[in-house]
Amino acid sequence: MKLKILFVDDEKKVLSSLKRLFYNKKEEWEMDFVLGGRDALMQVREIEYDIVISDMHMPNIDGAYLLEQVQAISPYTLRFILSGYTDIDLVKKTLKATHKFFHKPCPKDKLEKIINRVVFLRKLLPDKSLREKINQIGVLPCNPLIYAMLVEALSKSDLKRFQDTLYYDVCMFLNLFKIIMNSFFVEAKGIYSFFKLLHNIDLSILKTVFLSQEIFLDYSDFTFKDFSINEIWRHSRVVAYLSKTIAENLYKDKKFIEDCFIAGLLHDVGVFLMLLIFKERYLNFLKNNFYKSDFEKKEIDEFKCSHALLGSYLAGIWGANVNIVEAIAFHANPSLIKKKKLSPLSIVHFAGVFAFKNLNSLAGNSNINLDFGHYENMVSYATLKMWKNICENFLKTIQYRINKKLL
Repeated sequence: MKLKILFVDDEKKVLSSLKRLFYNKKEEWEMDFVLGGRDALMQVREIEYDIVISDMHMPNIDGAYLLEQVQAISPYTLRFILSGYTDIDLVKKTLKATHKFFHKPCPKDKLEKIINRVVFLRKLLPDKSLREKINQIGVLPCNPLIYAMLVEALSKSDLKRFQDTLYYDVCMFLNLFKIIMNSFFVEAKGIYSFFKLLHNIDLSILKTVFLSQEIFLDYSDFTFKDFSINEIWRHSRVVAYLSKTIAENLYKDKKFIEDCFIAGLLHDVGVFLMLLIFKERYLNFLKNNFYKSDFEKKEIDEFKCSHALLGSYLAGIWGANVNIVEAIAFHANPSLIKKKKLSPLSIVHFAGVFAFKNLNSLAGNSNINLDFGHYENMVSYATLKMWKNICENFLKTIQYRINKKLL
């Protein structure tokens, strides 16, 4: 089935240019080109589009208002915005209603790549009703204590403390990932690394975002009896650091190392999404099954989807690259996707299994095991043993530092 895409701009010459640029995609995409926000709203009320791509600055109805209306009228639709401005107030205005930001003029190959990624993400999460629910999410709620600590770190212009604190709340990390990795900042700086952008971003931008309390919800609206999401986040944080440590011992490639860390940190973000969608039903399931080897299989049997697929889909539409998306989607069962060479998926899976077996006291006699089939013809048993030693040494170092502070 063809993708249905609506392009919206207030300049005829821009729309004509888009038509010419994507003429060769007419066999794959069903495209409409509409002049201005009012006509676009009429179109959206008549036709369910897969994607709406709108200019920001238009008379009468601007892109921000248009996408807010699209979100209400057609929750299923993915919403992208184009702008020639890098104003942080624009990001604040569009954050909840927009999945991806692009800087005008956006190169044809870049926009085409992102649209093709949508096709890949739809295959990961084929259930239309679930995609509709995830598409409605503009920001994830945050832990109020972590939020206060982040604001305090920014008030003291302490970026290192801000960054270290950020990893304690996976939802807030993904919110910031969405903000920083949009093209306004990426193209303005000419940097494509999340951590480089974080180090190079003007602190006033972070302060503006984090002092806008109307943007972020907190967990108090999503509390569940006898359960704390922080236990899941602790596991995610450990997996992130173990993945980073293994990657650092393998490669000098900083982008690969970064992808391993981010994928490790986000690999279980879908647990929170499952709680948002299925609420108490999923909570009861989670309490009884989280530390079991067939957890994901039982998830799919019970809910017709898994936390891994939900998390990978959201990360993907918010800007995560394919390596990160794949690592989140298949972290429990990497053999489900055929990989011929080592990837962040390989490392996150190993780190996740190691963390379960060595750190989770609640796991008891967990029979969660390594997917050796994934590593066949990729790495040797000796290499896997070396990874195990790397993880053990990392944990010993952390424990030594803790004891040194306490004693």
